[in-house]
Amino acid sequence: MTVVFLLPGKSLNHYDFDQIRHPNVRLVGIVNEGHKASVSEKSASCLDALFIVPDEKKIGPLYYASFQHVMSLASAYVSECSPEKVYVVCPDEGDILLSAMLREHFSSPGMKSDEAIIFRDKARMKDQLNKSCILVPKYIEIELSDMMNNKNYFLEVQKLLGETFIIKPRSAAAGFGVFRINSHQRLKKVFNKIVDSTLAYEAEELLHGDMYHCDIGIFNKKVFFFEVASYNTNNFDAESKNNLIGSFCLDSGCLIRGKIFDFCYKALSAITQSNGFFHCEFFVKEGSITLLEIGARLPGGLITQMYSQMYKTNFFNLDFMLQSNSDKIDKLNRFDYGFWILIILYNNSKILKLRDFQDLNFHWSVRENEIVFVNDDGYRFIGSCIFNNPDQKLVENNFKEIITKGIDGLIQMKSV
Repeated sequence: MTVVFLLPGKSLNHYDFDQIRHPNVRLVGIVNEGHKASVSEKSASCLDALFIVPDEKKIGPLYYASFQHVMSLASAYVSECSPEKVYVVCPDEGDILLSAMLREHFSSPGMKSDEAIIFRDKARMKDQLNKSCILVPKYIEIELSDMMNNKNYFLEVQKLLGETFIIKPRSAAAGFGVFRINSHQRLKKVFNKIVDSTLAYEAEELLHGDMYHCDIGIFNKKVFFFEVASYNTNNFDAESKNNLIGSFCLDSGCLIRGKIFDFCYKALSAITQSNGFFHCEFFVKEGSITLLEIGARLPGGLITQMYSQMYKTNFFNLDFMLQSNSDKIDKLNRFDYGFWILIILYNNSKILKLRDFQDLNFHWSVRENEIVFVNDDGYRFIGSCIFNNPDQKLVENNFKEIITKGIDGLIQMKSV
């Protein structure tokens, strides 16, 4: 018998358990209290056991449980059923290090702490990539409170990185706590927005150029999947880019696609030898590629859903197979190209009309005549679209048309 501990974050409902259940496998879910609401009764019923663990801390969208608490639960379960093998599956960025520590405790295959910690520390990752001559942004580790209180310190960082630079937590994710700074006054203003100023921070040069993501699946040191997609903008500029953010997949014959893949694979090889999916983000300017960061995980929800539709395969199940030591992973067949778009509201508004756009299927989390309020961070996601088609040029043109029209082409609204 085999035990698989699954630490899904908020992704438990994305699995097709009919495909991954096996009579000789006990499937045990470990979910943070903060993600409890995302667990459906149907998904919970597919598990042999489900442990809801208290949150020791929260950083942005990530919840962290106590290793000792999780370890005691997992160890007790293993002692009770005495399995021949134990595996740990983790698609969530917040639990990467915890999962690695569990694998070490149970002598399970998969990513261990020495690799996992690189993916949870942005500065350490850039240190490692620099050693392999991978181009990364200029950066410096900073004491944020000292820099706020000492203008000379701020000016030294500004001299090194440029007039406008980025500050970000070294261990956060999903853009949490990331700010663009162009003056000492601006730093003081955003300091009050930072949830936990005790976090380790870094300052990084502001990159320019076209932003892309490359997603890679690796099994036994061989690539069985990769896609390269072009963002319309980055998180900072979404408001100035018509309140929309998204990406479309590049054509297989596109020259930059091959160059980007070679670059990302070299970067990955410098920091990990583990099986899994990896999400890389980077800028391209005048043919030069600069790596922003790599996540040891599937990409954000809409991108993974887009890939699942393009390949007619559940990518969460694929990731499960990779991390539970499947004997074989076949190369995937792509049926379509795709794009995804998120619609973002930056001001409290009344929704007057949701407009149709060609034959595309938009999913809205708001209704007509509803008054919508932004969150404490000053924005709210109000809709999304995923589109797939075998014709890459059609996909790209539809994407660019929507992006050009912006939110006003999708919604009639007024500020309140």
